[in-house]
Amino acid sequence: MWDIGQKIVCVDDKFERRKYNHVEILPVKHKTYTIRDITFWSEDVAFLLEEITNRKRMYNDPSGSIVKSEVYFKSKRFKPIDQYINDIDISVFSKLLIGGKVPELV
Repeated sequence: MWDIGQKIVCVDDKFERRKYNHVEILPVKHKTYTIRDITFWSEDVAFLLEEITNRKRMYNDPSGSIVKSEVYFKSKRFKPIDQYINDIDISVFSKLLIGGKVPELV
């Protein structure tokens, strides 16, 4: 489902500040990104993104080993761009045409 070089869209940018206060740049909801690297963290798939480069830091990986790496972002925070586009309700565009308020995309 996920490939390096694939275009994805952030659908969840609600990061706990206490857990991510050391991260310089975080993904932004509705913004498009490109997968730079893929890893498995515990039972999750996670990405590095072409558009975001953070400093490498020391982390405990799931096996207990200490690794130096950029922070990876869990795949559950993203959708492939084609799926994201397919999920947009046509009413969003209708409201834009008549000057109405556009609902938040999810």
